[in-house]
Amino acid sequence: MDLIKPINSDLFKNIIEFLNDGVALINSQRNIFFWNQGAVKICGFTKAEVIGQKCFEDILIPSNHDDLQICKNDCPVEKTMRDGKIRSFEAYLHHKEGYRLPVFMRIMPIMDSEQKIIGAVETFYDTSPKVLIPQKAQELRKMSLLDPLTELGNKAYLEAQVILRLDEMNKHHLPLGILLIDIDHFTAINETHGTVVGDKILRMVSRTLANNIRFYDIVGRWAGEQFLVIIFNIQEAKLDLVANKLRLLISQSNIQVGTKLLSVTVSIGATIARLRDNTRTIMDRVDGLMRHSKKTGRNKVSTTFKD
Repeated sequence: MDLIKPINSDLFKNIIEFLNDGVALINSQRNIFFWNQGAVKICGFTKAEVIGQKCFEDILIPSNHDDLQICKNDCPVEKTMRDGKIRSFEAYLHHKEGYRLPVFMRIMPIMDSEQKIIGAVETFYDTSPKVLIPQKAQELRKMSLLDPLTELGNKAYLEAQVILRLDEMNKHHLPLGILLIDIDHFTAINETHGTVVGDKILRMVSRTLANNIRFYDIVGRWAGEQFLVIIFNIQEAKLDLVANKLRLLISQSNIQVGTKLLSVTVSIGATIARLRDNTRTIMDRVDGLMRHSKKTGRNKVSTTFKD
């Protein structure tokens, strides 16, 4: 606790502890010794679960777009404690419920009275499009358009949205993208681990998707282990990037099953809507592309039927 001495204790109690941002204090051995209420709220992990743990262990597991575990490959905390530089970056944290959450992180050195680096402060805040989610879920529930397990729009809601958005595209010529996402080997997961674990996987995937699209895009549960994402004003090259980002984030998510971590991959079909597309033609096409991803190895995105 010596690291707290350079900082006024009243400041900790009255400000840092109750910030909305997450705050973690890390000592020179990279052990977390302070974890505020903001961090608990954002990540789901309690103080008891975090304090005393190494910052690079299986708690936050920050990653980036390139499928890297930042702390294990090029740890920014370790670098800041070595050179004293402040670092800021976007990352995806592991929530206690398994899903990936986008955050903005900032790491600063802690120095003693002799300007010697004795630890680091790690702050982070949630950048997911969460503001409208509770209100939207409540509205969909009233209209029987909410999937109760994932709390996303259900198939009826998605079908209505596809019709509406195709009509808007044909009128205003704004590009529209559709992703059909299917969890790989989901039947085997239910058979091996049971439906309770299967439901946790579905919620984990749904939260990863909902937290990592733009607030005006749409995601819902299409059927069983399938999800549909409707993306506005996007070109095919960008659609492929978005689909692969979501694929990677899902593969980096995991839930605790006994003493092991269970993760899944997804196969994705991705297509841009064409003039005069209707619900049947576009859904047939994106379903075929998703099945093409399955046939050619799984854990991939298909925008064409080429191998």
